[in-house]
Amino acid sequence: YEFILNPNANKPKRRFGLGQNKLVFTLVFIVGGALLLMLLVTILLNAFAPKKIGKPELMGLAQTQNELIRISSQGSKDARQQVTKNLATTVQYTMTTQQKKTTSTLGKVGKKELALKQKATSDQQLKSAKQTSTYDPAFTKLIETELNSYASEVKTLFNLAANDKDRD
Repeated sequence: YEFILNPNANKPKRRFGLGQNKLVFTLVFIVGGALLLMLLVTILLNAFAPKKIGKPELMGLAQTQNELIRISSQGSKDARQQVTKNLATTVQYTMTTQQKKTTSTLGKVGKKELALKQKATSDQQLKSAKQTSTYDPAFTKLIETELNSYASEVKTLFNLAANDKDRD
């Protein structure tokens, strides 16, 4: 009659309020561990996932394209050698096509915004080269430098892109 006279003495021990049922305790432990693991994986993926390309980056790219278009249009007008004119025309049309693609992604962009990366030093170099009859080599060197800068900018944005749609 001990259980009637002293009811608190023989109570079963409880684990976190689940009683002695080991199956329920094991299931709760497994489900809780899985949820914790999923939460940890989500945090890590968000921390190390590639960033999305924003409007400022795309605007910078469009401005660089605009500068290349401007320089190459001057080159196609002022160059003396046909090879230099061909280079200028190719760069001009290629950059125009790429800029249309970039600005369509950006939405409405004004000409003043696109002209913000214009370099006065480029104009000065070409003007000086024209006066000294060294326009073609100066133009080729300038456009090569600008194209290398553009390529590194595109590569940087490509590495930032989170998916194939952004990379296009």
